[in-house]
Amino acid sequence: MDYRKKEAYVFPILPDADIVQFLEEVVDDFTDVDVKKPTIQRLNLVYDAILRVTTGVTNEEWGKTDWYEQLNNRVHNKIDNVEFYTEPMQLMALYRRMNKLMAAIGVADFSFFDILRPESSRVRRILSAIINFMRFREDRMYIFNDYEKHSEELLEKNEELVIRYHALVGKVNELKLQRKEQENEVKSYMQQNANLMSGMRELKKKQTGLLNEIAALKNVRADWTEKINNTHFLVVTAKQVLEKLKSRIVLNPDKLKQTIEEMNETMAREKETMLGLDKKVRDIQTKFDMLTIVEE
Repeated sequence: MDYRKKEAYVFPILPDADIVQFLEEVVDDFTDVDVKKPTIQRLNLVYDAILRVTTGVTNEEWGKTDWYEQLNNRVHNKIDNVEFYTEPMQLMALYRRMNKLMAAIGVADFSFFDILRPESSRVRRILSAIINFMRFREDRMYIFNDYEKHSEELLEKNEELVIRYHALVGKVNELKLQRKEQENEVKSYMQQNANLMSGMRELKKKQTGLLNEIAALKNVRADWTEKINNTHFLVVTAKQVLEKLKSRIVLNPDKLKQTIEEMNETMAREKETMLGLDKKVRDIQTKFDMLTIVEE
């Protein structure tokens, strides 16, 4: 009965000499006898060595963690002589690993009978497939190494980014806490600022009122200045007329003196009024300057 599956991958069947030349560096004491007259014991060693090269783990190391402990747990205190089951389980473990390897290579017809009842033609075909894969693996190993190196660099960069991320998160949390602690102080400053702005608006109103008052006083001063100038002009004109009439008119010295004194008194009163207005304007201007300084 043929238990083998249909072939799923085509590859060259190598001569025995090529198989021996390649595998003698992988398997100790490998010869063409292992191909022409295969035995279970030798094939176990051959396949175990191949698995060690391709996966990095021997069948014994893998079996201790995969099936040996499970076997002890299942049959402990149930049957005697558990060691009788060790060898069959080792063969089953070897088959499971080899089956995964062959499936990965592209050989879908590998079966348990290739380990339990090895045939020369089947062994030659299986080893040819494995050698074809291992050669391909060696040719592409530099690509894998490049990717592995790049992956390590990315992992290092990722670790750096993670560290930076946690540092930034800590900084953000610290700033949030600091902001929360300063929230009351900020509110107090905002209230003070609002109060100052309100005071500034009141001062602005007073400043506007003082400006209007200054403008009104300036108008009054201008009116009085014009009146004084007119009066001064009249006095000068009168003096000129009097000088012309002195030779013609006999004047009453007392009356003339009285008239002149009255005119001088009028001018003095007007000057005092002007001085008072100037002082008031200066006072208002001083207040205005003070308000301007406060506003700045």
